[in-house]
Amino acid sequence: MYLVMRIILMMACVFAAIASHGQSITRTPLYQEGFDSGSREWSHVTIDDLGYEAYINQGKYVCRLPENNSMGWAWTFVSLPDRIRQTVDSNSKIDLEFDWTVTSNRDDSRIGLMFDTYNIRDGCPGGDFRAILFEGDGATLETSFSQTMNCNRDLKWIIDGTDTEDRPTNHVKISKDNYTWTVYVNGKNVLDFNYSGSMRLAQLNYGRGTYLVDNISIYRKNLSVAPVASANQQGATTSSSNPRIWILLAGIDNYLYQTPLNYTVNDVRAMYNFWTSASGGRIPRNQIVLLENQEATVDNILRNANRLFSQASQNDIIITFLSGHGGYGSFASHDGTLDYQNLNVIINRSNARKKLCIIDACHSGSFSRKEVLTSRGETLDPDQSVNLFYAALSRSGDGIAYLLACRANQLSVESPELQHGLFTYYFLEGLNGAADTDRDNLITIQEIYSYLARRVPAYEATQNPELQGTYDPTMPLAVIHK
Repeated sequence: MYLVMRIILMMACVFAAIASHGQSITRTPLYQEGFDSGSREWSHVTIDDLGYEAYINQGKYVCRLPENNSMGWAWTFVSLPDRIRQTVDSNSKIDLEFDWTVTSNRDDSRIGLMFDTYNIRDGCPGGDFRAILFEGDGATLETSFSQTMNCNRDLKWIIDGTDTEDRPTNHVKISKDNYTWTVYVNGKNVLDFNYSGSMRLAQLNYGRGTYLVDNISIYRKNLSVAPVASANQQGATTSSSNPRIWILLAGIDNYLYQTPLNYTVNDVRAMYNFWTSASGGRIPRNQIVLLENQEATVDNILRNANRLFSQASQNDIIITFLSGHGGYGSFASHDGTLDYQNLNVIINRSNARKKLCIIDACHSGSFSRKEVLTSRGETLDPDQSVNLFYAALSRSGDGIAYLLACRANQLSVESPELQHGLFTYYFLEGLNGAADTDRDNLITIQEIYSYLARRVPAYEATQNPELQGTYDPTMPLAVIHK
């Protein structure tokens, strides 16, 4: 058995809202710098023997390296404020914008941002840096993504961008979208690249000459979902009918930018087979979307969730099941990082009052009890079991529950022996009957948690599932048939 970056987050969320259709990106300001002369965040540097300076003057940040400095340096750098670095590093979707003006040595200008890959941001030697650089000659501006080892001032070019006009003042926008970076100069797309490793914003790089930096802004990009007609207006199932179940599954073993996993596709295929069986409610195949590996991109997951869940009525239940790598507040899709908040925009705006989100990845109103619906120990045929399942689902309350595969400081495991993630294996085993402790043929959320809390740590002592939230403990997740 070996540990992988996995945790299960299982949410049944309640929000009755307008169904959604269509997606757009909005921006939330996170940082804006007007360069107040009293600012303490920005470095103030003076090195007399070099004439090297960095300071705030008249609402701009001034960086100067004399053309004939005593060390013969072609460029140097100054550390960026912690607030800027932390804002860029901690958000997976941001736009960083700034203006820069060259007031001397414009025919050989150079400015850029340096990113540290070994978390040694402020000292040399020892760093391994990547840099987004802008170099101009007064007529043409070149953009590149470069590398420097141990602060060596001879840079290795990795990717050359598209040349553009070098203006007296240039406006730069650097757009980060998970592992994809896009650079714009004066509104023109000049550079695109993917970088999957650690890349932490560290320093402002500048060459010989005097530079004025101004109008620094950072924006977080948000997914916005536009409302459409509700499911009932579209002729969806009404409350007099059995609830319908809409399910999105995505599992990724093979990634563009992450180490591979082994059994996540097994997990989602097994869940698909369960939900299309009598025990899982015989969900019609046109109400389930299954995405595997390269199909499970950030855009494809969000697009299919939006399309599928906008069809649900208030009487329905929507289920999301994601299996793969994860981090705090995010899930690793095939091509990048999917923020849970963007997925929740779609989930929360669906008309469905019962919402279940199961996320198998690392770092993971009220209810009233209902009477038992069948005699203890009674055996049912498949048709009877399906009828029982939907009757119990209709009677259960709305609410929110979190079923976590492990505590926040724990990892979940994959098991070569079981050919599944450990949580998913016992989750399925419980749904197929092992968790039915009162022998009423229904597997409730409380029963499945009690089963997981017993079986998972018995297999792996460092993994302890948790159940949180306000929920109906009798909410059915499965039904048993003979």
